[in-house]
Amino acid sequence: RKCVDRRLMPSLLMPAVYPAGCQARFHEHLDNPSGDGRAVTAVYYVNSGWKPEYGGLLRAWTAGTRSSGEAVEIVPVADRLVLFLADRVRHEVLPNEHPDLQVAAHRCAYTTWFYHEEDALAHLARQSGPP
Repeated sequence: RKCVDRRLMPSLLMPAVYPAGCQARFHEHLDNPSGDGRAVTAVYYVNSGWKPEYGGLLRAWTAGTRSSGEAVEIVPVADRLVLFLADRVRHEVLPNEHPDLQVAAHRCAYTTWFYHEEDALAHLARQSGPP
């Protein structure tokens, strides 16, 4: 069992914008399927007044000891922070179905990953091969 108690370093902040009306989405994936050092994913939402019927939900599948493979849907409402294990929690972003096509209807979030520096450096070394 892996513990997230070593010192974690934050990555750069990545903005994500999903405009309404163009079926923008992010298909099911793991953030860290290859041991690149990312331990925790943090997603912060900034969508004021967002409703579930607007879509753009984060769908994640549980990966715990009490629940595994159960889908959980999270509405991207303003000031919500979602944290999950980057190498265990499969997730996707559903299409933005907001009826308004104006900029205010874009689904917006900021993501950062907290990573173990030594694991990230080892992953980069493996990717680059021998010197």
